Amino acid sequence: MCVGMAVLFGPPTTCLGCYWVHSRGQATAHWYLQRVPAFTWLSAATGAGAIAAAYTAQLRSVVRHFEPGGALALDYRNVQALGRPGEISTWGQFWRLTGPPVAARVGALLVSCYVGGVAHACAGAASSPADVRSLSRRE
Repeated sequence: MCVGMAVLFGPPTTCLGCYWVHSRGQATAHWYLQRVPAFTWLSAATGAGAIAAAYTAQLRSVVRHFEPGGALALDYRNVQALGRPGEISTWGQFWRLTGPPVAARVGALLVSCYVGGVAHACAGAASSPADVRSLSRRE
């Protein structure tokens, strides 16, 4: 049951979280730049590239420590005693079996989406004409 609920609710929750932090990244850049960005294909590609680059960097630097054999990994000799995934009956067993690596990957994905939102808005602001409100504030 634990595995089924995780498969059923995990991906939609992760997608909604990624959308939310991406929009928060765009809002942060918009507030910082004080410009209305023009979202173009180039700015969208910049945001997607930033997501891919940030996620890859985090996989290589942070997430690998949570994988089996990593510095922050659980003792997998004890985890093997839990049995096959179909035999997991409590959330504690489920967490010990899958929790740290999955949580590290989801965290890396959320941080990457925030970085992508900032990059998307910054690239859009760089390609858009100056906002009238931002010019009047500088005078």
